[in-house]
Amino acid sequence: MFEKLFGGGDTNSLTMDKPHPDSLLDTGVQGVISRPLDRVDGPLKVSGSATYAAEYQLENLAHGVLVGSKIAKGKVVSVDADSVRSMPGVIDVVTDFDTFIKVPQQGGETKAPTQGVKEIDYFGQIVAIVLAESFEVARDAASQLKIEYEDEAGTYAFEAHRHDAKTPPDGVTPAIFTQGDIDGAMANAAVTVDVTYVTPSQNSAAMEPHASIATWDDDGALTLYGAYQMPTSDAQQLAKSLGVSEKKVRIIARYIGGGFGSKLGIAPESVAAAIAAKQLGRPVKAVMARGQVFDATIRRSNTEQRMRLACGHDGKLTVMGQD
Repeated sequence: MFEKLFGGGDTNSLTMDKPHPDSLLDTGVQGVISRPLDRVDGPLKVSGSATYAAEYQLENLAHGVLVGSKIAKGKVVSVDADSVRSMPGVIDVVTDFDTFIKVPQQGGETKAPTQGVKEIDYFGQIVAIVLAESFEVARDAASQLKIEYEDEAGTYAFEAHRHDAKTPPDGVTPAIFTQGDIDGAMANAAVTVDVTYVTPSQNSAAMEPHASIATWDDDGALTLYGAYQMPTSDAQQLAKSLGVSEKKVRIIARYIGGGFGSKLGIAPESVAAAIAAKQLGRPVKAVMARGQVFDATIRRSNTEQRMRLACGHDGKLTVMGQD
């Protein structure tokens, strides 16, 4: 909740005693406005020469296709790897119920994201990766992999569970901030607006899907070519997810095909590729399908927001409230 009353005797007021001698408009001049500038990576991108995460050609590369849950709530009872192992070109099926990522991590965090995928909490939760000598074979095998689930009742209606909403803890700013008498000011204002807005869950839908290529060296160090926006903190997240030293993890992310915040923290394909590459003893590529990007990467949640505004006949705002 954010409620603030502008004006009135019980609000804070700020007064500028004299003009500030420095202006950011002057000191922040960079000399770029109105000047044609070439982007360093522009020619590489428009010519198709820029190498994105999924495009690195590593020797002896295995192709991995992620398998998402077909139920929205429940448990994984078993993964029948033998159901696809005999298919020509299939190398193996890898899963790690304890280490695979359940929920992608936020950007800037240095801790591991939520792990453990035996308990299913949403449709499409990544539970396994199928490895093959080609992407086409891996995709075919992934579609035929037999997984047994124990289905449970889930929660799907945002509106029906409004009463379960909890007040978040205070962060940098208080979770609840109130200043002034918003109800009284609304009652006495010349013009008021009191509207509730509802927004659905939203995905960034970047042009490039989440992708990782993982390779380990003989000293136990991991190099991950990933579509990630914050390689330093992402390497820390990856190291803690895998239980290895941060000094043993390196992320290379030269170009990002759009992220809009969705690639600030690591997503399930990074850990799955790293675990599979370790077990297989050769590099592994894992690229999320578009549907998996929508299902299993970070997204903006549904919201319901009540907005209140009020002003006088002069058009000056006297109330701003957001619940």
